[in-house]
Amino acid sequence: MLIDLDAKQVAIRLTGHERWVRRLAFSPDGGILASASDDGTVILWDPTDGTVLHTLDDLPGQAKALAFSGDGGLLAVGGRRAGYVAAGGGGIGPGEGGGGGGGSSGSSGDNPETLSIWNPHTGERILIVEGHSDDVRSVAFSPDGSLMATGNEEGQIRIWSIKRP
Repeated sequence: MLIDLDAKQVAIRLTGHERWVRRLAFSPDGGILASASDDGTVILWDPTDGTVLHTLDDLPGQAKALAFSGDGGLLAVGGRRAGYVAAGGGGIGPGEGGGGGGGSSGSSGDNPETLSIWNPHTGERILIVEGHSDDVRSVAFSPDGSLMATGNEEGQIRIWSIKRP
């Protein structure tokens, strides 16, 4: 729900998740609100009127972290279970000196972590990244969008280099 602070009342109530909402993130321009729920979905909303723009329900597990890139063109969703999929001439890999494993092709089966990268404007998943040994609980992009940092439950931090086509 959005609250009108001047009128001290609810302006818009957002409904669509079936379970607890754990994470929220606004796109840099404020045009998209992402919400991650225990129901296994991330919903992308228009925060001005509550319209559902996209529902990301092809998640391999529970979403536990959300972050938009500085230009709003990428949405990172961290959580559980992963494989690695390369996409469209771009890619993501461990950053220089950042200490962190790359990906391997194919599915990782019971691997308990995930980081998926989405296009928030189309609702399409761009890729799934592998590299942590436990749940990804935090994610952040550098201001210029060239790096992404992720943290997991074991206290590991990985720095990823972002390469766009």
